[in-house]
Parts: sequence; C-alpha cells; structure tokens
Amino acid sequence: MRIIFSKKFYNPRAIKSAAAAFARLADFDLLDNKQTITVILKKIDQDVADIIGNEFANYALAKMKTSE
Repeated sequence: MRIIFSKKFYNPRAIKSAAAAFARLADFDLLDNKQTITVILKKIDQDVADIIGNEFANYALAKMKTSE
C-alpha cells in the first residue's frame, strides 16, 4: 500500500509520529522529497488491512492538531 502526503498540508513530523504509533500493524517506509512524503506499508496486519490507510492518514492529521 502506498499513501502520498502533500507537504503543503501535512506536517512531516506528524507523519513520522503516526508511522511510529502504527509500527505494530505494518512495516513503514517513508520517502521524503521536496513536495511530498510517500508512505509505503508492507506486511500489513490482516485484521486492519482494509482500514489502515484511512486510519493512518486520520491519525497523522490529528497529530498535527495536537502538536501545535
């Protein structure tokens, strides 16, 4: 699974924090470039495979709000 986050909207620290929080559910690779951060999820826990993408993005968004 691949999720692409725009740096115009998402804070990279929040994405990294979300990856650490979700680490027990999948393996995360973060590819950081000038405009985006691409998150690649591998070995996803089958119990959450159908919802992890949306939940991860929501968690990163919430981390941005609580990090202010």
